[in-house]
Amino acid sequence: MTAATALPPNTACPRCGGDFRCGVSDGHCACFGLTLTPALQQALAARYPEQCLCLDCLAALSGAAAASEAALRRALGGD
Repeated sequence: MTAATALPPNTACPRCGGDFRCGVSDGHCACFGLTLTPALQQALAARYPEQCLCLDCLAALSGAAAASEAALRRALGGD
């Protein structure tokens, strides 16, 4: 999720388990086009430290964050 995080080129999303390719080490990843609120960024960093999520999960969580913080908590697992 940050350029400093070195992830394997092919990995499983820790949220949904689906396979995806993180392109951050290539200098560009599809997630760079998403806008994540600061609150969502903090929640993701706390819930999934040093990990990236697939584009589908990031897009779903981004939409939930835009809708409401309560929806974000439910989407992250109700914590």
